[in-house]
Amino acid sequence: MPGASFDGWHGGAREAIWAWKFARNPHGPARIWVADDGGRIAGCYILNPVMLRVGEAAVHGAQAVDAAVSPDYRGRGVFTDLARAALTDAANDGIALVFAFPSAGAFGGQVRVGFRPQFAIPKAYRPLLWPPRRWTFDGLTRGEVSAFDARFDIFSKHARAGEIALQRDADYLQWRYYDHPAKTYDTITCERHGQICGYCVLMIGPRRKKLSQGYVVDFQVLPDSGPAARFLACHALERLRSLGAQVAMSWERPSGPEQEALASYGFSSRYASIRRRLMRPSYIDQFIAYDHQREMPQEPQPVRSLDEPPRWSLVPGDLDDI
Repeated sequence: MPGASFDGWHGGAREAIWAWKFARNPHGPARIWVADDGGRIAGCYILNPVMLRVGEAAVHGAQAVDAAVSPDYRGRGVFTDLARAALTDAANDGIALVFAFPSAGAFGGQVRVGFRPQFAIPKAYRPLLWPPRRWTFDGLTRGEVSAFDARFDIFSKHARAGEIALQRDADYLQWRYYDHPAKTYDTITCERHGQICGYCVLMIGPRRKKLSQGYVVDFQVLPDSGPAARFLACHALERLRSLGAQVAMSWERPSGPEQEALASYGFSSRYASIRRRLMRPSYIDQFIAYDHQREMPQEPQPVRSLDEPPRWSLVPGDLDDI
């Protein structure tokens, strides 16, 4: 269905992408709603389950992805009917929050069924024409991994007070990055006395106009690990330069040593000239969320209403397109 509605949906890798993305997600298989017109698929709406951390609590959530309506059925309310059915069923099954990074075509429809715009995605850039300044990091060593093992489960247990983040357990990280059938990621780690205290996932994107772009895709350190964050930020920039990237990109986060480390190494949202030279993405720079508690006030409320929006701590790897 996405292949019929989106030109070139993952090309020859579409079957592998479908199996990876919707069948093997360790947080649960995808929930797919289909509009059937006498055996002909008119549209689909897909929720990909994900565990969220709200402080120390684990909450069932989902990301809305790859919704599609066949060109022959557009303008008939198919998208709206599918989305409402999906969100109602998800609420009945205990999914507390649904979020999305919508395409321009889907944004209006998502808002009509109850999604609420939260914020524009705060991108930050850092030119790589000059190397990062070296600091002394006593007791820290860099490592590289080609798989996420049980040591990484420690990063699934924490979210900062007042913030929502995806639960990054080892199985999820392995699936998201190293099991991906069409993309390649590099991961560097920071260790102290043989114990892992942080990791950073990197990727080189396609050349955009005249710039080769590198991504800090995912970046996590343990609480109170400011030196580890600066250590990883430094080595991430060095690695991206060595791979030929001319500019590094990540997303600004509301708080934490990772955000402070990237800012200290020159990441900024104010590089307007860089933004102009990069190709616009297929999604719009808007993050939206749907809170089922607004629609079902009689139910217990494990997370507060989006009338007082919590702060989402997001990284580029939370978007399935990067």
